[in-house]
Amino acid sequence: MVYNFLCEAGLPVIGEDFTNKGRLDSSILLSDRAIILDFKAVEDGGKTPKVIKVLKSKNCQEKYKEDYREIYLIGIDLSKGNKNISNFNWERYKAIKIIGLKCS
Repeated sequence: MVYNFLCEAGLPVIGEDFTNKGRLDSSILLSDRAIILDFKAVEDGGKTPKVIKVLKSKNCQEKYKEDYREIYLIGIDLSKGNKNISNFNWERYKAIKIIGLKCS
């Protein structure tokens, strides 16, 4: 449903974006920013954010660090019981591009 909403909003979205360490739910690729979204269903009462920890442990930003100036990881934990968002966390990474200089 989120994927459809993002597509209808005209955003360049990749659904089920594959990396060498697994699959991301969605990636939004803008001109100088990559936004990585991942959702997980968690047991009720889970106060500790789970998705953002998984994204960070898998270094999901690595896939886009060469092509984008900023990368945002967004983790959304969804409660299995009441079907609401139980945690929402995000982090920003600034990618450093090394520009080759030609010496003469």
